[in-house]
Parts: sequence; structure tokens; C-alpha cells
Amino acid sequence: MYFDFSGYSDMAIGLGLMMGFRFMENFKQPYISQSITEFWRRWHISLSTWLRDYLYITLGGNRKGTLITYRNLFLTMLLGGLWHGANITYIVWGAWHGMWLAIEKAIGLNTAPRSFNVLRWAFTFLLVVMGWVIFRAENLHVAGRMYGAMFSFGEWSLSELNRANLTGLQVATLVVAYVTLAFFGLRDFYTNRPAEKTKPADPSLIKAVPGDNPGSIHEPGFTVGRDAAVQPAYWTADWPRYAMRATVLLLFVASILKLSAQSFSPFLYFQF
Repeated sequence: MYFDFSGYSDMAIGLGLMMGFRFMENFKQPYISQSITEFWRRWHISLSTWLRDYLYITLGGNRKGTLITYRNLFLTMLLGGLWHGANITYIVWGAWHGMWLAIEKAIGLNTAPRSFNVLRWAFTFLLVVMGWVIFRAENLHVAGRMYGAMFSFGEWSLSELNRANLTGLQVATLVVAYVTLAFFGLRDFYTNRPAEKTKPADPSLIKAVPGDNPGSIHEPGFTVGRDAAVQPAYWTADWPRYAMRATVLLLFVASILKLSAQSFSPFLYFQF
């Protein structure tokens, strides 16, 4: 069974835990992705998993040759775009992602990198943003005008309406949002990146625990500082985690205050 909570994923997970339900994580720092393939591993995981299991694999997956694999990737995302609503913009958005998934498959791109490449990230971010333009536009004409404005490298300025609506609070919120996304995204990347193959640990060595005194360890062959490090006391070792939780709590409160102060936003999928 798959659950689609879209942009309300974290809220739904928290409310579900309060009532005894445990839902899957739906968004996993998607904006640190370095390829469109990686983006769909991190973005809307419930939907991408459903598309993979019930469309891509049903169409044949990668079991029927190279060209059929590319076709299946493209058709899966095309239908995924149609799932979002009865509008040609959603279909084009799905085709856009399907095309890049097929291209990355064709060139054999490494979609599980161990190091962060700024150029690959920037290119992927550009592709994603270009996709969001067509996804959010009312029609193809409006999308074309937006693309024209994005890539016209002449005189650039905000419209009078945008300048009138732009406030210091909005700018500060945007800066905090970007810094937060960058910090947690990079932390997630370096914490969960694919591990290198290492030699198995020596079973004769013991694992130090918080509060251990190096002089109290008398296992043969164990050298403190070389084979293992004695960890500091629990509260000393975990103070960064406590500080991070306090910071996240403050950001949460600030987000609630910002949401309560902003104007009404209509439902995005009004044509669904």
C-alpha cells in the first residue's frame, strides 16, 4: 500500500505517529541531487516507488533491451505527469523528466556519487527548476514567456508589483530557507553516502563506550587511540545534537509565524 502526502509529508508522518501509524519518509533532501535519477530517489518517494513498481516494471523495466528500457522510463514519467492533473503542462513536465532519466541511463551516469560535485548539482538543479516552471504554469504560452524571461540575459529587474510585495521578512525567510536546505542536505549526503569497502573489524578488539577510562581497558592487542577511541561522556558527545534540535525548534516556530502571516494560497491541483 502506498500513501501520497505530497508536500505535507513531514506533517502527515508526525500526525500518524501520534495516532500509532508509521508512514514512509516521502522526501529525502531532494535538492542536493546530482542527477535526475537521484532526484526521483529523494523526491516524492511514495509516488516514485509506485511508478516504478506498477508502471515501469509492468512495462518490462530493463528486461527487454536497451531501447525498450528508454521507452519505459519515458512512458512511466509521462504517465506520472498525467497523474498530477488533466493539463498539458503536467504531461510535458513528465516527458521532461522521462527524457532526462533516459539520457542518464544511456550515458551510464553514476547516480549514486560518493563525493559532492558542484557542477553536477547545479546542472541538476537547473533541470529541476525548468521542470517546475512548466509544472506550475497555467498553460504552455505562459511557460514560454517565463522561459524567455529566464534566459534573456539583457536588462533584468523586478516588476513594480513584485517590488511592492517584496519585504525584508520575505528576503530573510528565503535566505534562512536556502541555508537550512544546504546544511541539512549536505549533512544527509555525507552521512548516508554509499560506504567504501573496508576490511572487517578485528573480533579481538573491544568497542569503547561513553565514559570509558583508557587505563581500565586490558584486552590483549588493544591500543587506545589506534585501534579505537574512547568516547567522551554522553552529554559531552551529544551536545551538537541538542544544539541542532534547539535550532530546528526555533525554525519551526518561525515557520509557523510566517505561515500565519501570509495570504491565502489556492489548491495547486485544482484540475485534478
